[in-house]
Amino acid sequence: MVRQNIFEKRKGGQFIFEDDDLMRVQILEHDAESVMQRLENRLSKPLLFMLNQQLLGFSSQMQQELAMDMVDYVCDDIMQMTGCPSADCVLEICYAWIDEYTKGGVA
Repeated sequence: MVRQNIFEKRKGGQFIFEDDDLMRVQILEHDAESVMQRLENRLSKPLLFMLNQQLLGFSSQMQQELAMDMVDYVCDDIMQMTGCPSADCVLEICYAWIDEYTKGGVA
């Protein structure tokens, strides 16, 4: 498993941070991708891309849950939360983006 490497080195009171780009090793799980495809005709491609990117880094099961919650919000105006603080933070951001883009006429 690839871990993000952040090394903190103290040199003369300065900190040097090095981190790896993990985007290339993260994938959108098949089940979550299938759920998100339900939004293809309802949202713009750039917004859908942004929403899909928010799922990366979560487990397959959590990706699917987040995807279903976003579909429920777009299709039925039902705002759901997972009870997991990091996932709920992502959902709140996604809900705000959906509102901004759909009410602003962008999506």
